[in-house]
Amino acid sequence: MTDLEWISSVLSGAILIVGGWFLAQLVAIPIYKFRVLRTEVIGKLASHKSVLALYNEPPYGSIKDPEKITESQTKWLQDAQVTFRGLASRMRSFSKNEDIAVWIIRLHGYDPPGASGALFGVSNVL
Repeated sequence: MTDLEWISSVLSGAILIVGGWFLAQLVAIPIYKFRVLRTEVIGKLASHKSVLALYNEPPYGSIKDPEKITESQTKWLQDAQVTFRGLASRMRSFSKNEDIAVWIIRLHGYDPPGASGALFGVSNVL
């Protein structure tokens, strides 16, 4: 093996390593973070599914007087609001900062910006 072949082999390997690192940093790690965040959102939605809303909105958009809820239900409601607002903020931050990953995630049928808006909506109506 000549010196030129050896140098080109080392240089090719270094380029592949650096390219793989950039690919992991720009795509693989953000997609993994999205999947972890999505799993957390699903878990929190399941654990807070029995929370009563303070206001009851029947069909046609009219709002009834607030429901009478206990002190423990009020605490649970406030905890749910804080939880969903936090998840919405994290999802919004992800969707604004990870452009390449969001583009790939959208190709798979997920919508991180829409999910953050929906989570903000959930936190606002509790």
